[in-house]
Amino acid sequence: MSTINARNTFPPLPTIYKVDSPFVPGQLPRQSPATFSDLYRDTVTFNVERDGDGYISTAEYEAQLYEPAANAGDKLRALDKDGDGKVSTAEFRDGIDDALAGDRDAILRHLRSQSASGMSTAQPDGPLLNGEGKVSDPDAMLRFLTALFPRNTQS
Repeated sequence: MSTINARNTFPPLPTIYKVDSPFVPGQLPRQSPATFSDLYRDTVTFNVERDGDGYISTAEYEAQLYEPAANAGDKLRALDKDGDGKVSTAEFRDGIDDALAGDRDAILRHLRSQSASGMSTAQPDGPLLNGEGKVSDPDAMLRFLTALFPRNTQS
């Protein structure tokens, strides 16, 4: 599955549609709305991969850690599934936990309740990852995406 990414926009937008068919010259690809989990993973990946080369460098990874981790390089290398010595954005994206795993509807209701009570829906700024390489505040990212793409919460 390929994705269409609106990388050079301001503010940066994550994937909104995914391409469901291989590229065939002269034909439009089949697209479908990205799931909310796709948006979450793509947004986190976009915020970590800053230089646009399609790979997550150790420097990019470490820049997103709230606290320094002695084994940050090892954690990043563990995401290299094809063994080419580099972590592609697809490999990194696939390593991000699904923040909506479990009772998806209850999680979305909780996020909407947080937003309605005045909790920020601004795009998280600064480091995104904890020392384990996991998203440190998934609720903040999910509130931002819920406010930005309310229609994608249906998928």
